Amino acid sequence: YIDDILIPANNWDQLCDRVEGLLEACDKWNLSNSVVKRFWGMPKVEYLGHKVSHNGLEANPKDLSSLTDLAFPGSLRAMQSFLGSLNYYSRFIEDYAIYAPVLYELREIDFAAMAQKATQARIRQVLGAENADQGSQEDRGVDHRRNLDLETPDPIEVNPRWIHAHRSFNVLKTRIATTPILRHFDPDRKATVVVYASDWAISGALMQEYDQIYYPVTFASRTLKSNELN
Repeated sequence: YIDDILIPANNWDQLCDRVEGLLEACDKWNLSNSVVKRFWGMPKVEYLGHKVSHNGLEANPKDLSSLTDLAFPGSLRAMQSFLGSLNYYSRFIEDYAIYAPVLYELREIDFAAMAQKATQARIRQVLGAENADQGSQEDRGVDHRRNLDLETPDPIEVNPRWIHAHRSFNVLKTRIATTPILRHFDPDRKATVVVYASDWAISGALMQEYDQIYYPVTFASRTLKSNELN
């Protein structure tokens, strides 16, 4: 996106100075720009799938409903497309690496098995029972490698990873729909890092305080490497 230029400034004079410097550089290197595509002194702009303003940075997917209304993908390719869209906005999603790994681990054989009507019914049954027991409480990275109690007269066996995959998928859809505004980092304010770890991933949030309320600046997370696992 070398042809998209965004110039931030704290005030009008600073903006004018920076724009003048940019135009001088363009003139020096014989670079042209479109007059009709220029916007000056905007309080908020859309830029590369984001909204940028003095308040901070907002996620701005082109079609948010295509993510939030999406049913659980029925193929590996469809899941990869979903994860690719979310990965671009991972800085807005708290604990992204806590939830995403089980989705990355799915293979075509898993999707083929989950496509069976009996399996789908069993998964819905288990998730429905969980929702009834937990209400709207969000699951924070349940480890699919631990045994999940699925005892039932139903003879259909369901891989615990599939349950966890559906659970994580629903959590990530909710989070992309409710991404917070990420504040611009203020070097004059104290920074606080909030960390969390599971058995297979670590995550952190960089926060800064405004009027006794902590606001996120960015989220970061990753899965643990094999030599980091207990």
